[in-house]
Amino acid sequence: MARPTADTTDRERSDYSSATGNPMQCLCCGHDSLELFHTVRGVPVNNSLLLDSAEEARTLPVGDLDLGCCVRCGFIQNTAFDSSLVDYGDGYEDTQAHSGHFVEFATELSRGLIERHGLENSRTLEIGCGKGDFLRLLCGLTGGSGVGYDPALGPGALETTTDRLDFHAEPYTESTREAADLVVCRHTLEHIPNVAGFVGMLRNSLHEETPVVFFEVPDTLRILREGAFWDLYYEHCSYFTGPTLQWLFASQGFEVLDQTLGFNDQYLLLEARPSSGTPGTIPMVEHASFIRNEARAFADRVEEMRNAWKSRIMGWRLEGRTMVIWGAGSKAVGYLAATGVGASISAVVDINPRKRGRFLPGSALRVISPDDLLDMDPDVVIAMNPVYESEITNDLRSRGLNAEVVAV
Repeated sequence: MARPTADTTDRERSDYSSATGNPMQCLCCGHDSLELFHTVRGVPVNNSLLLDSAEEARTLPVGDLDLGCCVRCGFIQNTAFDSSLVDYGDGYEDTQAHSGHFVEFATELSRGLIERHGLENSRTLEIGCGKGDFLRLLCGLTGGSGVGYDPALGPGALETTTDRLDFHAEPYTESTREAADLVVCRHTLEHIPNVAGFVGMLRNSLHEETPVVFFEVPDTLRILREGAFWDLYYEHCSYFTGPTLQWLFASQGFEVLDQTLGFNDQYLLLEARPSSGTPGTIPMVEHASFIRNEARAFADRVEEMRNAWKSRIMGWRLEGRTMVIWGAGSKAVGYLAATGVGASISAVVDINPRKRGRFLPGSALRVISPDDLLDMDPDVVIAMNPVYESEITNDLRSRGLNAEVVAV
């Protein structure tokens, strides 16, 4: 998936950094009071940037997480975020399309959009298209055309089934003119600091056109309730819960058509259209109070979860068990940075061939392929997403490996 923003750098990023100069001002609603609730020092500034050597991986710049919750709208942002530290350039690998399970999810998602909005033979614009895999899949199903924008454009995992696709290795800006029936932006908004500026830019760029707009972001309420510390990382400077995401779009001139949860309730899926009326405002104080309470409880949950995992890893290590992590992506980097258990892990496995032989930021663990496990014969495989647990287990069993699979 792709990343950020307007007249930007790397992944659509910089112009939507904190333009106010006040790190405690909410970049969703503009309120000047955030309540800090979670701090982590010295985390890798990139999570999906694979390095060519262990030394590079260890010396990658680090930054801080100072998460604050807006007392008016419930938006959560990293008040310590510095967009100049983040690199979405060469070596950034974030496509999930090598997974059959993920492709199945993306296919059903695409079919739902097509059926609900009559998008056969339509034109799709994707902002922050990453490697272009979702756009290829979607346009293959619509039978229409598509255009994708992402400064970090690179080779994808899926074959192109239509010749009616254009990709641009540049950011999407307000002056970009692309007629479209559907505008897609998946896993990009959470990388953008000034989210109100970005959504407002998108609305202005559409002028009088009224395409369906589809956004997909992680659901922060799940993260808070599960104490899922591995889902907090530097690249993600903006965190949404359902009502806050809806409020943001309504406040910037969109009519929200629908919002649901997807991918085992890990993602918020929002559908909207540009509105011809005055941008709406929605009272959010009650929701903000609810999220603040969840955020306060999160600190205790995180400590409990982190200690439980450290104890579990140490127990396996004392038993002489060989452990590997499956999934050389953001969750693994976040998990290792928070627990410091990298020395107990033998390697990180990933099915993306472009990641193999490279090194994870921070921990400097080497990425290996599933085939390499035949020589290692691990005792424990830690799956960084329970969604993939069955797929991982089936892959191991097909190779004659009987490792215990444990999902975070």
